[in-house]
Amino acid sequence: MISKQKKNKKKYSNSKLHFIVFLTSKKPINLSISKWFIYCSACVLLLAVLTISLFSYNTYIKNANLNNNLSALEKEIQQLQVDNLKLGVENTNLKDNLGEKTVKVADALYELENLQSSIKEIKEIVGLPVEEDNKTTTTINTKTPTVQVPVTPPSSRSMTTLRSYNKQAPKQSNVEVDENFESIEELIKEAKEELEELLISAEDRKQYLEDAPTLFPTKGRITSQFGARWGSVHRGVDISNSVGTKIYASGNGVVIESKYGYSYGNYILIQHKNGFKTRYAHLSKRLIKVGDEVKQGDLIGLMGNTGTSYGSHLHYEIYYYNKLINPLNIEDYLKYKE
Repeated sequence: MISKQKKNKKKYSNSKLHFIVFLTSKKPINLSISKWFIYCSACVLLLAVLTISLFSYNTYIKNANLNNNLSALEKEIQQLQVDNLKLGVENTNLKDNLGEKTVKVADALYELENLQSSIKEIKEIVGLPVEEDNKTTTTINTKTPTVQVPVTPPSSRSMTTLRSYNKQAPKQSNVEVDENFESIEELIKEAKEELEELLISAEDRKQYLEDAPTLFPTKGRITSQFGARWGSVHRGVDISNSVGTKIYASGNGVVIESKYGYSYGNYILIQHKNGFKTRYAHLSKRLIKVGDEVKQGDLIGLMGNTGTSYGSHLHYEIYYYNKLINPLNIEDYLKYKE
């Protein structure tokens, strides 16, 4: 019995489908395909169909979500456009609601803010003290108690000044608006006068600092200070660098000496305004002559090792009303401090 079952199982496992193809001109062709091959092929085909279906479904879901998100974004953009139009209408209405005189006052406030900002910037540039103005305000009169209108930066005007004024003084009479305008005009006049004086002062200061020997004359390392040295007095400072290093005029002036001396070697002496003179010694080459006018920063010579010198360097001296002073303390003798 068992032998018979094994025989049937073997027979079933080896069963095949047979096909006979008849051709008119040739012998019939016998084809045989295993049933297991057919079953496996069917399974593979079914699995492929299921995979493609699942991928198509996922793609459909993703596209549906993207379409929904796109629709939401389009609605949001439309809402923003509507809000923008409303804001434009609101700004237009705000501007229209401001009377001609109110706008005039707001414009005057803006001009005053600009002037105040310019004054502050110039003071900072020239080193003058600047009042703390984080809470700076401009006082204007209103029908009710006095209102403080914040001073805003010039770059942020837009509708800020107009809204600020309109919000804080909404019930002013024509007389009160005129009074505000007159008081602001007076402040503007004072600010313009202060700005004009400040510009003149700044220009004077700039010119003074260019006339004085405030520019360090060369690049290098200070190897010897002003004052006592080796049992004597060193008349200036020594700045060491390689031969040929460029030497510049430390201030505007006129060359009064340009020659060779036993101790100084090649040297240049420049007369500056306000009692200053400068000497540049031990040069390898002098590039200016007596009578030449020089500007601060002009190239006047090249560093060297001439005269009584023990290495390439610049010996630099400053005189203040014919008295030798320490070149490193020049700011102590300036009218306008750096």
